[in-house]
Amino acid sequence: METFVKIVKLQLLILNERLINIKEAVEKACRSLNVAAPEHIKGVRGLSSINKIPELLEKGILRAKYNLTIFKDGTIRFDATNAPITHFKPSEIDVPIEKLKILGYIHDINGSPLQNPNQICELKVQDVIIPKSCAEYSFKHLNS
Repeated sequence: METFVKIVKLQLLILNERLINIKEAVEKACRSLNVAAPEHIKGVRGLSSINKIPELLEKGILRAKYNLTIFKDGTIRFDATNAPITHFKPSEIDVPIEKLKILGYIHDINGSPLQNPNQICELKVQDVIIPKSCAEYSFKHLNS
C-alpha cells in the first residue's frame, strides 16, 4: 500500500480597511455599463465572505436597475410555495385539450377521455404548473 503526501502552498492574504469614494466608484461602474445611476442601490455595511472580497458594483447597479431581489446565495427566486398543485382543470391553466393530449393527458381523474376543459386531471410527477406572474417575472429578467 502506497502512502501519498500532499504538499499545499498557501499565500497569506493581509486584509486592511480602506476608505473609498462610493460616488466615484458608482459613476465609474455606471459608465462601464453605459447606464444611468439608479436612484437607490442596496448594499451591506461589511464583507461577510472569508476573503473579504467585495462584489462588483456593476452587479448591484444592474439589480437596482431591473428591480431584482437577490438572496444571500446569489440567486434570484420567485416564491410559489403557496401554490402546491396536484390536480387541475384545463380551463384553469389556459391550455387547449389537444395540447394536453400531446403532453400525455388523455384521461381525467375518473378514467374518462379528456374532452371537456372542466374535467379534472391529475398533474403528472414530471410536470409543473407555474403562475403566470412567475412566467412574466422570469421572462422580464431573462430578457433584460
